[in-house]
Amino acid sequence: MSDDILVTAAGVEVHFPIRSTAPFRGVTGHVRAVDGVDLQVRRGETLGLVGESGCGKSTLGNALLRLVEPTAGRIEFDGVDVTALPASQLRSLRRRMAMIFQDPFASLDPRRTVGDSIGEPLLIHRLRRGRAAQAARVGELMEVVGLDPDLRGRYPHEFSGGQRQRVGIARALAGEPEFIVCDEPIASLDVSVQAQVVNLLVRLQREFGLTYLFVSHDLAAVRQIADRIAVMYLGRVVEVGPATSLVSTPEHPYTEALVSAVPVPVPERERERRRIVLHGDVPSPADPPSGCRFRTRCPKVFEPCPHHDPVLQSVGATGATGATGVNGASAEEPGVSGASAEEPGVSGASAEEPGVSGASAEEPGVSGASAEEPGVSGASAEEPGVSAEEPGVSAEGAADDGQHLPAQHLAACHLHGVTG
Repeated sequence: MSDDILVTAAGVEVHFPIRSTAPFRGVTGHVRAVDGVDLQVRRGETLGLVGESGCGKSTLGNALLRLVEPTAGRIEFDGVDVTALPASQLRSLRRRMAMIFQDPFASLDPRRTVGDSIGEPLLIHRLRRGRAAQAARVGELMEVVGLDPDLRGRYPHEFSGGQRQRVGIARALAGEPEFIVCDEPIASLDVSVQAQVVNLLVRLQREFGLTYLFVSHDLAAVRQIADRIAVMYLGRVVEVGPATSLVSTPEHPYTEALVSAVPVPVPERERERRRIVLHGDVPSPADPPSGCRFRTRCPKVFEPCPHHDPVLQSVGATGATGATGVNGASAEEPGVSGASAEEPGVSGASAEEPGVSGASAEEPGVSGASAEEPGVSGASAEEPGVSAEEPGVSAEGAADDGQHLPAQHLAACHLHGVTG
């Protein structure tokens, strides 16, 4: 494996059994949450993983850390086959991995102070000896994420949503990881706070040399932080490529629909552009269609689609490396258009709506390079106990400061030739 590759997923499957409620019938089928995913994450990059709710994004992230056991396939971390490791060896390797959860309140123990929650990895991995050393490290971590160390004795309910997410980020950093799975870290936050968290993650990546898998249903937010983007549909990766080229020239019909659903903050351009609306219901991951899984909703379906399962292949005229393929379509709720990867009420341009780009308006109590309200000069008002972030860290420039590695643009679609 190349030294540039930190995490590799090869043919990864995660199937959940469907058990009958009738006596003695046992397992009647399987939900194919992740169904044959091949993916690589490079050192120091941010790989965005996008798709609709239910497409298997979070399950794949959990499987990479072996928080969920893969049904099949191989996962390697820095050349080590994680799927073959016993529990005793997995614990030592897990110090180099971490996760930031979607719901910052549910992921924190309400009966423990935030200082105890942040310091727990220090105890598990024995990174600091003695209470004084552990307390000092907890204070350092709180300062790094923009929180006042004096607040370590408070409980999660005493913090705002943005502050709780910072606590979760500090806890993820406590084990000194190399790879962090960010599982929709901004989905439960106000739009004004989302860009702050993105800015913080960008700064931490630069400071500590971190590698991210950034999971989100919000394509607009992902393209602000990601170097490359992978698109999932119904348990499979259908397109992978550099963030800029994937958004500007999507090769897969599903990616085209996702891109068309992202609002443009310029009214004239928004009125002129073509929207792609996907019709029909999303197939069940327990009974996916034959051939191309997107064919039941694809506006470009033609004769080979039901008979051949497309595989990822190089596409695009520039020769840049990326991946595009029609693999699974993520499950949507009834009545939700497939053209949008967003949850109801969540704006697709979360990181780039007017006034929310890069340095956005902050949630009270979280300072940083925030946008100011009209008529308010200077730094935005801060709540006591929350220190300022580094100024000038723009989410929009995040991808530009990542590693400029060759990146293919791959497509798994019959429009690029019948394979499989």
